[in-house]
Amino acid sequence: MVIGVFLAASTLVYIGAKGSKDVVGTLSDSSVILSNDSSEVTIDPYDESSTELPAYTYKVTPTYVLDASGKKVYSGTATACIQWANDKTPTGGTVSLAAGTFSLTGKIWINKNLVGAGTSTKLVAAKNLGTDTMVQVAKRDFSALSKITLSNFEVDGKGATYTSGIYGGIELVRCTYCTLSNIYIHHFPKSHGIEFQASSYNTVTNCRIANIGYGNQYGNGICSGSQVAGVSSTYNKIDGCTITGCSMVGVNWEPGNNNVVSNTVIKALTSWSGRTTGITVWNKGGYANSNNNQFINVQVDDDDTNLVSTGTTGTVIKGCTFTGAKSSGVYTSGCSSWTISDNKIITKGGHGIYTWNSNKMKVTGNYVEDGSGAKKGRGIWITSDSTHTSSGNTISSNKVVNCAYGIMFGAKTISSTVTNNVVTGCYTEYKITSGNTVSNNS
Repeated sequence: MVIGVFLAASTLVYIGAKGSKDVVGTLSDSSVILSNDSSEVTIDPYDESSTELPAYTYKVTPTYVLDASGKKVYSGTATACIQWANDKTPTGGTVSLAAGTFSLTGKIWINKNLVGAGTSTKLVAAKNLGTDTMVQVAKRDFSALSKITLSNFEVDGKGATYTSGIYGGIELVRCTYCTLSNIYIHHFPKSHGIEFQASSYNTVTNCRIANIGYGNQYGNGICSGSQVAGVSSTYNKIDGCTITGCSMVGVNWEPGNNNVVSNTVIKALTSWSGRTTGITVWNKGGYANSNNNQFINVQVDDDDTNLVSTGTTGTVIKGCTFTGAKSSGVYTSGCSSWTISDNKIITKGGHGIYTWNSNKMKVTGNYVEDGSGAKKGRGIWITSDSTHTSSGNTISSNKVVNCAYGIMFGAKTISSTVTNNVVTGCYTEYKITSGNTVSNNS
């Protein structure tokens, strides 16, 4: 016999699902005392961390709401119906969105599970949507919100215009352990597809974000913000997403610590200021830092700079493919203790890996090439200005192909190691200043 136990504040032990009334025993000193004569019992504790959603509390159509029994309990606009169902649903409950087009004339506040029927469930911005994010994942007083899921619907902002002041698709404020999955967010005239504000330990999976920012306005695919001074967004995971057509940055941590972006594609970015960037990692002065972020198996294509960072530590870039950069594949300024390893970086005339005023940078196992055919730029360039040194760097086991310079150090790059690298097809293979260790390169 298998007993699934739910241990509430009392010491009763129940059989079956949480909330069952079939009492089979009591708990005493961490032992189960059965009320019957069974001689063998297997205990299967209720898992509080389970992500399985409960059956829906309310089902919402564009014009009315049904309760779990199928009874119509509310009628109104699409905006009013979703908001009513969210507000009436108890904590932990689920609002189910039916297939259909929900024309939203105002921001909706979501703090319960919200699950659609797939891309046939469309949340569409009306021109008079207003001056804020379309979907606000937060409590109305912005107190802590935890463990809710949004999934399986489309968020379409193209009905709105910049003059209406709309600020993007979905924003999470003070959220933890929340999940966004299988959501298509597109055509917002400004700001963001998904934004984290003081939100940590959240997961975004299999989402598609496109065309954020147009009409000379900035647009980020996924970003963090600094509305709450001193509080960054940390330990968030972005996995299996596609970000295209954004006017400024694909992924922008500003600020954000210990976040992981993996198995994600960023491409076909547009430009609101003459240049675009696939990924940015910034320390936000006066607010919070952006350290120890990871980018694993990320593809960034056809940008001015694939990844740029200022003043950060501990970033990891591993197994990524960066292509098409006209300025730099990876550019750092004032950074330290990075690991840039096992990446494929093919520029379009730009530098491959370019570190400025940065120290203790570990650059290993990368393939770097100028794919323009013109042999421009530097493959790996470690340098600084006249008032700083760059030291403690390790450049090893890289292959650099068809650049103007293969591996180049600036005049004040010191106490660094260059070993086991291969440079071929470059006008100048190595330019390494004195005060560094060089061995086994070809």
